[in-house]
Amino acid sequence: MDIHLKENKRTRNPIQYWKIIVEVLGSITGMFLLIDISSGIIGGLGIITFFSLLLIPTVFAFPIIIKTSKLLVIPSVIIPVVIIVIGIIFFHPSEILFIIILFCIVSAILGAFGIGAGFLIRSFHSRKGMLKVSLITVGCFILLTPVAFIVVLVSGVLLPRPPMPGIMYAEFPFRIEIEHNGERLMFEDTLICEFSGFRMTGGIGGNWRWYRYWTSRFESGREYHHTWPSITMLETDYVVVKFHSGEPAFYMDLPWQQLEHGIPWSPSRPSIFVDDLAMRERGEFSFTFHTLTSQQGLERLSEHLAEFGIDVISIELTPPLENTFR
Repeated sequence: MDIHLKENKRTRNPIQYWKIIVEVLGSITGMFLLIDISSGIIGGLGIITFFSLLLIPTVFAFPIIIKTSKLLVIPSVIIPVVIIVIGIIFFHPSEILFIIILFCIVSAILGAFGIGAGFLIRSFHSRKGMLKVSLITVGCFILLTPVAFIVVLVSGVLLPRPPMPGIMYAEFPFRIEIEHNGERLMFEDTLICEFSGFRMTGGIGGNWRWYRYWTSRFESGREYHHTWPSITMLETDYVVVKFHSGEPAFYMDLPWQQLEHGIPWSPSRPSIFVDDLAMRERGEFSFTFHTLTSQQGLERLSEHLAEFGIDVISIELTPPLENTFR
């Protein structure tokens, strides 16, 4: 009797290319969106960016669920590379190290959570058990959303702060005189600007950074009519004229701190606001701001006010100071 021994050859189970593609695209997209939540590189995506908090754990859970753990190498390599590339392209050199450390830690937490969820899901074979674990996992992902934001917000303390200003308090007297229907109207006051510590902002493009925060007020105690101190100079049936002091950073933060980060931005300057009520009634754009820090702005203001029978007698403003920072 011949005994035929069958050789049991272990069949190889190659990884399909679609699984690799899913892991690569998922890792890149998830990491890019995760960074965009806090930095606003893309901006305008709204709730879409929140899906990255699910996408990162998913790319780590997927290889465990399909029993192909070697795929974990893909997100483990791609995610740090994406963080480094985005950091170099979109962030200031002083922030790159912070960005790399921060998002590597966040992605590691999300990845560990995804791997754990993958093992839990794989350990349940029944539909009832699978549904139960899936619901628990989704619930944990949702709870993880505020946790991730808290990590990002708290870690903002690690970002470098701008230098302290040498001059923290200053006064800027001003005097404006106009004439309307033979009556001269004179407005005289002092704008007081003070340093009020540091605050964090998304900035232009959304990149998080600390900035020097300034406050301002009128010495006379006039009420605010706008974001910054302003005065209603004239209000008739056909026109409203207001003086806006501009941002306190214009007076106190020269050279403006945003230029230190290479961002072409300057604070709002003192200006006079003219609202043509007739144009407003016609549904047309009726607001015009005339900057008072340039000769061209002053000439346009005089021409515009002349259309309403208003003459500019004099405008005297105290220029911004040249501050020092240490």
